Amino acid sequence: MIHDLLISAYRLKRGCDLRLRSISISALTIVLTASALTPSVRADSGEPSPGTKPGTQVEKEPFGYLTPETKQRMAAQEPLIKAADRIMDAVRSDKKDRGFAGLKLDDGFVQVWWKGEPPAPVREALAGANAFSPVRVSPAKHSLAELQAAAAPLRKKLSKNPGGPIHALGIQPDGSGLYALTDSGESKASLASSYPELDAQVPTVVKQAPRGELTSRAEDTPPWWGGAKIVSDDTGAGCTAGWPVHSTSDPNHHYILTAGHCGRPYENWRNGNRSRSIGRVVGENMGHDLLLIDAPDHVGYEIYDGGVPNGTNTTPEFSKRIVGYGHVYYGQWLCQSGAVSGAVCNYQVATNGQESYCGYDAFGAYECYNDLFVAIQYNGLPGSIKGDSGGPVFTPSGNTVIANGVISGRRGTDGLIFQDVVTAFQDFSVTIHTG
Repeated sequence: MIHDLLISAYRLKRGCDLRLRSISISALTIVLTASALTPSVRADSGEPSPGTKPGTQVEKEPFGYLTPETKQRMAAQEPLIKAADRIMDAVRSDKKDRGFAGLKLDDGFVQVWWKGEPPAPVREALAGANAFSPVRVSPAKHSLAELQAAAAPLRKKLSKNPGGPIHALGIQPDGSGLYALTDSGESKASLASSYPELDAQVPTVVKQAPRGELTSRAEDTPPWWGGAKIVSDDTGAGCTAGWPVHSTSDPNHHYILTAGHCGRPYENWRNGNRSRSIGRVVGENMGHDLLLIDAPDHVGYEIYDGGVPNGTNTTPEFSKRIVGYGHVYYGQWLCQSGAVSGAVCNYQVATNGQESYCGYDAFGAYECYNDLFVAIQYNGLPGSIKGDSGGPVFTPSGNTVIANGVISGRRGTDGLIFQDVVTAFQDFSVTIHTG
């Protein structure tokens, strides 16, 4: 009965309290697929962090499951990321729309699209970024701010039309316009009668693409690590612990960051075999598909790395120390460590963090998630597997990792949908827990 009252209270809350939800909701209809409670590995023994835990091994070579080509590709992007950070710091410091349209980590250089003339601080940053990597600036037809405003009416319509033929909406990174995704086979001309918002303000490209799906390492004990399987006391569904974080105002107050569609406020979460309680949900931003779980028994400085039995990666299981976090850029190469898939790399970011999608969650509520990135796995491996939701998206750095994102879902067979950690930090006033 208490459970039913909590659910009823939550449904009432959804109708009247939208304070944590993003206003700019939109578009990709999905099927929520948090995994059922099944045996998994990712064991956590409770040994003091840092260090290994039972079930993890010590690698002879860091990220030994990666090919030399993959390691070289990810190492080659490091100077490009430094250049992009330099540029974007200048862009973010100016709250006005000065014409920024997009940025991409390209093959050996950083590509920037800008409408008009960049202001002096940005020109200085562009010049300084050349110390790390060549930078090319190309003209854009529209700024990012203009395209966000143009997308708002269509996103609003999509959020009210779950079964509609258009299931996703995004912004072209080069500032040329919008893109809408459909799996109906209909042409843009035939869709125009139902969606007059197409091309109403800016050009919109219609593409055929499959709808997205929301997508353990069990027996984890404190200090809690990212990449472990976590299970809801309410539903029995399993997701993946994302990143260990702490409050920006109190470093001793610890939390686990995971996917918003995995749970609900006040819901209690346990480790993969349900032998230990982690804590209750104390924060959510459903618009960004993010959830914050209180962890009074503290979190560690690591995530699980390596494989899991029957996963995409079946190598032995390892751990990696977290040394920081980074922004995500179009064109960047990343890895993920879901509790069901294991650690998988060779994902290249294919969007600019402006994509949205919608679907029904485990409670039957229609939710929309926005400001997301999509990355493509280039070895033909699955983008993610049911139960990976909430898991870490990261960049390898020596024998450590840099936090980049939290898994939301998948598109088709090789698409990974995720939220960036910087958005989570801003939503919850937390930061990554590093050693």
